[in-house]
Amino acid sequence: MQALLVFDLFPPRAHPDVVRTALLWSTTAFVLICLWSVWRREQAIRKVTREFPVDRGEVRRAARALTLLGRPRAVIPADAYARTHRVVVAPLGDGRPGESFWGPGENRAPGDLSPDGSRLDVGMVLAERTHLLVVCLGRVGTRLGDVEVHPAAERVRVARESLVPPQAPIGPVSRVDSAMGVGWRTTCTSGGASTLTDTHVDRDGWAFVVGVVSYSWHERAVGALDAILSTWEWIEDGQPVA
Repeated sequence: MQALLVFDLFPPRAHPDVVRTALLWSTTAFVLICLWSVWRREQAIRKVTREFPVDRGEVRRAARALTLLGRPRAVIPADAYARTHRVVVAPLGDGRPGESFWGPGENRAPGDLSPDGSRLDVGMVLAERTHLLVVCLGRVGTRLGDVEVHPAAERVRVARESLVPPQAPIGPVSRVDSAMGVGWRTTCTSGGASTLTDTHVDRDGWAFVVGVVSYSWHERAVGALDAILSTWEWIEDGQPVA
């Protein structure tokens, strides 16, 4: 596109040197923008994975699956509690269920199955610097990298024990009953910079985690999460997706 604009402004016959120079600068600028975008993306990935190492694999895959240029920024919803978008994640056909719920924005997760069998089902913006993630870790009892996928009630304990300073748990583990099923919830902070609440649920032998991360007013973020969970519906493998 940039090259076409240059040719429109400077026809080759009339200004060959100007055209060559303009094309050189245009190409150089494009390469520099790409390199800058890659650097910023990798810096963001390193920051998030330092704060939440348990989810580092999914974070890297989701971030690197997005194009660097030409992709519109996620729209920040005016109301984190809005129910304007129905999110539908279809079953993969390998036995794991899909899911659907109503939320304030679009699902921006690529939905690719990773080599270890986990998948980032949902990535959604709830508010400024507040995000919702839904991850299917795989079958309970299998291994995710070097870590066994324990049942939900034990996964929260393992997750809390794996925290390293400046990460620290906040409050006790709590049981959460919702339309998603019986869940077990844990919250941690990363040196006070951000707060993450994960809700672990098992469904038909598959391990799921629904997490919400925010940098301010985390109580409101958890409230928005619970409102979303109240609209949750499982889509069983083989069930038609409406």
